[in-house]
Amino acid sequence: MPGSSRLNPIPTGFLALDQEAGTGGWPAGHIVELVGPARWAAEALAYHAICSALKMGGVAALVLLGRAANQATEVALPVDPSRVPRFAAANVLEALQIVADLGRRGDVSIAVLDGYASVAEGDTEPAGAIGRAMRSAAAAARLSGMAVIAINSPSEAEPDAGGLTQAAKALKEHASLRVYLSDPLPYDGRRTRVEASIVKNRVAGRHGHVTLFLAAPKPEGGP
Repeated sequence: MPGSSRLNPIPTGFLALDQEAGTGGWPAGHIVELVGPARWAAEALAYHAICSALKMGGVAALVLLGRAANQATEVALPVDPSRVPRFAAANVLEALQIVADLGRRGDVSIAVLDGYASVAEGDTEPAGAIGRAMRSAAAAARLSGMAVIAINSPSEAEPDAGGLTQAAKALKEHASLRVYLSDPLPYDGRRTRVEASIVKNRVAGRHGHVTLFLAAPKPEGGP
């Protein structure tokens, strides 16, 4: 039914991860942070979530910071570009404002924030402004039931790393669910193995890890 994907969890595409998180999927109305060196794996999980939302009859949106969508990942899943509106942001504050605006629309099931720290590493925005923008985005998502998936930079890879940028600190603080994706390991030539560790879980309180088997990424410029 229309709008149901804004009330129910959005399946991750991996039943073991849905169960381990204790939420049945990415929780509606919450911010999820995907962090770790396996950036392509984070993108794959995000696009799986977009596919799940679309299958549920929901609306998905993609907010891009300083980069284009990973077309190879989109083709592999696939995601119909015409069904996923894209919004380009020049900086973190602009990206968070877009997320807040999407939440206030009231009809968006999931917003994927890709490249979160790609332009945040310079840390040029005031900490207070970033904190306010993050709180505004989190509040809008919570009130509307919109799930937000933020893909953080590999430079913020360690689950408990110190010296985080202001933008990364704000995301770490406001994310209800934080999933660390380890370095991928080859599996069978077609798939790679990635360990997904739940390092923060304010929704269900459960922590743990699962093994994900993902299609191996194609080399840059490959067929």
